[in-house]
Amino acid sequence: MREEVRKIIDAEQLRQQRYGNVRPVVAATFQGHRFVAVGNRLYYDKNWKNFTDFLFFYVKDVMGQEWWEAESAKRPNDRHPIVKWHDHLVDVSRGQRPDPETGFLSAVKDGILSALLTLAYDLYVLRNYSKLQDEVVARLCQHDQFQGARYELFVAATYIRAGCEIEYEDESDGSKKHAEFVAKHHASGVEMSVEAKARHRQMRGEFDMASIRPGVRDLLLSAADKRGDHPLVAFVELNLPPEDATKAPTWIPHVQAVVQEIAEQRGKPAFDLVILTNRPHLYGEVGEPDPSRHYYALWPHPSAIPEPLIETLGEAAVQYGNIPADFPKEFQV
Repeated sequence: MREEVRKIIDAEQLRQQRYGNVRPVVAATFQGHRFVAVGNRLYYDKNWKNFTDFLFFYVKDVMGQEWWEAESAKRPNDRHPIVKWHDHLVDVSRGQRPDPETGFLSAVKDGILSALLTLAYDLYVLRNYSKLQDEVVARLCQHDQFQGARYELFVAATYIRAGCEIEYEDESDGSKKHAEFVAKHHASGVEMSVEAKARHRQMRGEFDMASIRPGVRDLLLSAADKRGDHPLVAFVELNLPPEDATKAPTWIPHVQAVVQEIAEQRGKPAFDLVILTNRPHLYGEVGEPDPSRHYYALWPHPSAIPEPLIETLGEAAVQYGNIPADFPKEFQV
């Protein structure tokens, strides 16, 4: 009995090391149907062979049938990016034969499939914690607001993976500027205001490569204005082309200089932590593996955020893209 308990504990520790401090998938089979719990909602279908199948369904469910049908009725080039990503999924699935033993389809998880799958999983994690805002989903549906809303989802899910409780700010209070949310780390009790900023780029196939630069100054200045009663953390997505994963990104000196310049202008550090991310899914080639990502953190010394917590947040950011493929066997009945 003790050995079995130890196996369960070890398995849970391994799960958290890979996926972060998120609840395990809750799923079961009954009378030929697969049931999946997400927060206070229960979904079921007889065709979900693995958790990935569920996630591809789930992203369509969150976006809404009416919206999805309206976008799908448009010409392919005019469709919303998420629908285009799903079109790509349909295309790569069409020419495949199921594995004779498992019945699963397999495909190279290129940048487009990775973009779709990671979005679906972030939506799942946030709703599983009752932190998926209708307002953010509405912005996600809008072409011109999509990239910013998508990044806010990533940052909120990262904080949940890091073992934090998040509370969204009351945007109706116009007496002051608001960060995206306030996060409280369960283990340390540290609270912080969190602002998420994404550099907007044109989508895949439409890039003007000569114009692609980090361009973080305005984003960081806007984030710095959100300082309130708590230490301030700024997450910034660069949306730059991928670089060699074995080397430090070439944009690091630029962002270091910008953060230092803002601190000098204000006479003190503007942030207690800045985390720069570059998740270049959409620069990848169709059918080629998802391009490498980069993460980089800057913080003043000393910072109001303890370094162990900074490390935890960095680990949670890097866990982005780690998504369970299968349903857990222990929940099958």
